[in-house]
Amino acid sequence: MNNQNRILLSLTLSNLVLIGCIALVNSVINPYGFFLYLPGLLCIPQYQWLDPYRGLISLLISGFIWDHFFSHTFGFHAFLLSLLFLLVRQFLHSGKQTRQQILYFHLVINFILAAAWFLTSNLMQTGLGDWKVGRFFSDLLLSSIILIPISSWHTQFSAKLVDLFAGFKSLDQPISK
Repeated sequence: MNNQNRILLSLTLSNLVLIGCIALVNSVINPYGFFLYLPGLLCIPQYQWLDPYRGLISLLISGFIWDHFFSHTFGFHAFLLSLLFLLVRQFLHSGKQTRQQILYFHLVINFILAAAWFLTSNLMQTGLGDWKVGRFFSDLLLSSIILIPISSWHTQFSAKLVDLFAGFKSLDQPISK
């Protein structure tokens, strides 16, 4: 398997683990009236280690899974994450960001996604949910606070998975002695 394909597999797996963890936490805190909205975390690893085509594939898969897990309109996050990914690739230089820049990037992307979902769910009267203004701001504030430690963790977790998967030798190559 090509090294870039292994990295694609590892980063998609990393995003799926993150989505599963967020879904688990949301199932616990949702009865208390809070919802963690953190799809902005899914972009950075693909941006740092993948070419645009593989990054889009990973984000489409991750976005569709996000939409499915959280009962959003199927494809909303997949296509919006992909669009933001393509726009950001044109303005930022890969691998040259500090931790603070990565955190700001996560916060901005998360805010854009939350605002887009808020407008979509409130403008379209299709039963997408009642995300009222007060609840929107409280969820966004809580999500932004939680995003700070998760941003660093997810970036490091993804880097370790990339190192692990990229280090595997292909099965069709002979093992050197």
